[in-house]
Amino acid sequence: MPVIQYNEICDIFFRSCSIPAGLFDADHHMIVLSSAFGERQTGMYMEDCIQLLERPLKDDSAMLCLDRNGSAWCIILHDHQTVLFGPAQVGFNPDFPYDRIPEMSAEQFFELCQVFVRLILGKDALLSIQSDALSENYTAGQQYESEQEDFEMMSFDEIFDCVRHGDTSELNAFLKSSRFTDYQNRVMYNPENAHTVFIFCLAKTYHTALETGIPIRDLSPLISLHLNEMHRFTTPASYSAGMQRMLYDFTRYVGHYHSGTYSMIVNMANMYIREHVYSQISIEEIAEHCAMSVSALQHRFKKETGQSVSDAILNCKIEKACFFLRNTSLPCTAIAFKLGYCSQSYFNRQFRKVMGVTPSRFRSAGAGLRPQ
Repeated sequence: MPVIQYNEICDIFFRSCSIPAGLFDADHHMIVLSSAFGERQTGMYMEDCIQLLERPLKDDSAMLCLDRNGSAWCIILHDHQTVLFGPAQVGFNPDFPYDRIPEMSAEQFFELCQVFVRLILGKDALLSIQSDALSENYTAGQQYESEQEDFEMMSFDEIFDCVRHGDTSELNAFLKSSRFTDYQNRVMYNPENAHTVFIFCLAKTYHTALETGIPIRDLSPLISLHLNEMHRFTTPASYSAGMQRMLYDFTRYVGHYHSGTYSMIVNMANMYIREHVYSQISIEEIAEHCAMSVSALQHRFKKETGQSVSDAILNCKIEKACFFLRNTSLPCTAIAFKLGYCSQSYFNRQFRKVMGVTPSRFRSAGAGLRPQ
């Protein structure tokens, strides 16, 4: 997932629950931080992060832990970058050193982490735990996670096909079917199970919409809306109604978003470019991903977007380079290598081709420069 998408998910959760979230690169340099910290607390946060970032974690995995002050954190490692969700004040903690972060129960924090992790890593992501103090509270939630494979929502491809196609009429017909009603009655028989099903469905629906080419910044209001709604659900019936509203909202939005824009093929190509912006992307691999010949993809892409596939790749990479130049202190050489360029001089030429100036000149001139 591109850096900008990580950043927007962090912002969504900070706005929703006032828990900070930071993104760090492979060398543990902070890229972005969503918080209301002042200078003093930002320094304290960075000291805590140094300890947390040293914890062993496999790629595409997430872990819950406590730091030396008893503050709860969620650590996610994905694509050699680390996202820290926290600190959270779990229960009464007289040693909690941060201001303006609300106290919450361990269960509430786990609920937030489950959604946060799945939005970043995908619908099947699970949390591990590295704290005896948290494990007792976590046991029940982990049990429900382990039962997830029993939920037959996974086999209901019709639901997510409706989302993918933006077809609300087909979705309404399916949600009213006896098959779906029987499913809900079977797996949403208590609030805990209903909560797990809702989280799974929210994450999978989000990823389905994302796969159609919609940027996360356009999906952010829907994620925030249904994340906030989820905390008001108390009964299986309320979870069920909320899940159906969520499915309908995403399906309708996908339909509206694509009604006057690009075809599914071009959206798939654009999505592939954004997801692989840190690699050396070839037109051949994009065409294979879209199940088209290179010439057919190039023709359709140019016809719909007005630019070639090569130009789309270049513009996406330069957009990310501009983000790093504006928001981090990473050297230009590190940014070039991060974006898959083997040569600093070639990166400079490509950057100048799009922006009209070198990367160093862009950084010194500030964020006002725009592509030529």
